[in-house]
Amino acid sequence: ASLPEPEDDIRENIISYNDEGGGEDDMTAFDVSPLQVPISTSSTEKTEIIALSTMSEERDWGPSLAACRARADGDMSAPPFDDLRNYAYEGSGSISGSLSSLLSESDTSQQFDQLNVWGPKFTKLSILYQKSESPHCEEEEDPT
Repeated sequence: ASLPEPEDDIRENIISYNDEGGGEDDMTAFDVSPLQVPISTSSTEKTEIIALSTMSEERDWGPSLAACRARADGDMSAPPFDDLRNYAYEGSGSISGSLSSLLSESDTSQQFDQLNVWGPKFTKLSILYQKSESPHCEEEEDPT
């Protein structure tokens, strides 16, 4: 009994991945020039260079920062591309339910007696809640 050839194998989880080119064997059809980063920028704007001698002096950075911000705000091709995205609106009038009912009851009005009927798996939890309701929960007797 020989193993079936890949063309004869009908399992759906085997996929032929060479349908969009030759993979590593195809080194001439793909143009990598859009992926290459130029060494120097072709921008006509120059960055303001400040000499080290003036760095020790106190300087008003407000106008310089405002100019940089104005250039960045005016450049629509620079990231980040901000846009408004509404995901799941859960404000007033939303179809989502309100969670305010979780805080409507006080902690003292909760009854944890049903934990005893749930079986031995919940015994420890029942003991913990009974201790937290008792006023002397911190004054446990020393078993030694």
